[in-house]
Amino acid sequence: MFRQMPQSKFLSAFSLEKSARSTGYEAINYSGPAGGIGGISGMVGQRGAETHHSSASGFMINEAGDAGFDERESMEALKTQIKKEIEASGGSVTGSGYRESNEFYFDYRSGNFEGRITVSGSRRGSYYSLKVSADESSGK
Repeated sequence: MFRQMPQSKFLSAFSLEKSARSTGYEAINYSGPAGGIGGISGMVGQRGAETHHSSASGFMINEAGDAGFDERESMEALKTQIKKEIEASGGSVTGSGYRESNEFYFDYRSGNFEGRITVSGSRRGSYYSLKVSADESSGK
């Protein structure tokens, strides 16, 4: 029998594609189809639970109009959106930063869960690919 992994309210509701679309960043074409794939794995033991979530999604870059694509601006919009989602789920951000202009992370706490979510992006022609990795633990 399949058992659902314990995870925070934030992580259980998180969708990279939904977050990206919610930014409304004008230089990304959200009206077209986006591709995505992801998965969750984890373990539950005497000391608590550990969960790993990863997913990827991609969007077409809108080359038309005055709003040219700016990777840093796009990532900042996504970072702001994900922070809102952490806080809206009752969680709090305990740390954040950029590893590179196209990669950021948040450390967060939500209930008895602590986690880190890392998002990176890369451009290939007129396509922008996003990847997320999140690790969460409870009961430590």
